Amino acid sequence: MKKKVFYGTLFIIIGFLLINFQNLEAQEQKILTVEDVEKVTGMQNLKRVPKNPDENIIGDFNFAQQDDNLVLMGHIQEVSLYETWKNQKGLFHSKIDGLGDEAFIGPKTGEVRYILVFKKGDKSVSLSSYLKSENEAFVSEDELRELANIIISRL
Repeated sequence: MKKKVFYGTLFIIIGFLLINFQNLEAQEQKILTVEDVEKVTGMQNLKRVPKNPDENIIGDFNFAQQDDNLVLMGHIQEVSLYETWKNQKGLFHSKIDGLGDEAFIGPKTGEVRYILVFKKGDKSVSLSSYLKSENEAFVSEDELRELANIIISRL
């Protein structure tokens, strides 16, 4: 009898975790769409690419050109991670006013700012553009801000 209760409880817990994972995945699909990124950046024929650490695709949501060249990566995490990102050596360049509850742009060094991090409510979000060259990002700082505002409106 105890084994039946244990396995029944375990089955319910696993089912609950799978449903929550699917809900989180669905939320990430809606939080920023291919259409959003194309409209803001003017790029065309982008696609969403799933997370794949073996291929160094580590964002919770990732966008690439048709040739699989990555252009944008994003992470959605609990709000406490914001301070970790902010205090990460070399990441913080300057504060951004008027974006979420708090926001900053980075990295600290170099000519191009291609990482935007903000917190809103119980979430922290990072958006990172990949670089076309040493001095040019696929997604500009202004475009990152516009994409961040889209995400904020959906949180």
